[in-house]
Amino acid sequence: EDKRARTFLARMASWFRDKFGPADPRLPLHVQHESLQETVDCAVEQLCRAAEQRRGGEDHLVLLFVAMCRVLGMQARYVVALRPLPAKPVVGVFTERAEL
Repeated sequence: EDKRARTFLARMASWFRDKFGPADPRLPLHVQHESLQETVDCAVEQLCRAAEQRRGGEDHLVLLFVAMCRVLGMQARYVVALRPLPAKPVVGVFTERAEL
């Protein structure tokens, strides 16, 4: 069952890459408006436009892929790391701040 799910997900990801154009970094996803409702409406409009044109910024394409997964019943969510931590600790990075 797990192998079938991974195979399906790999095929879906391949289809998505083939059907949707390369990311366009000029299209910002997060535009701040005066109200939360206007911000949400703008984001939905941008996602709909990206889906129709099959092009969008990186955030657009990731959110569209996550939405497709969720529509198909898969548990998926968009996770953003503001500042990823290095795989190996870097000596001296935190000691300078501790000495201040």
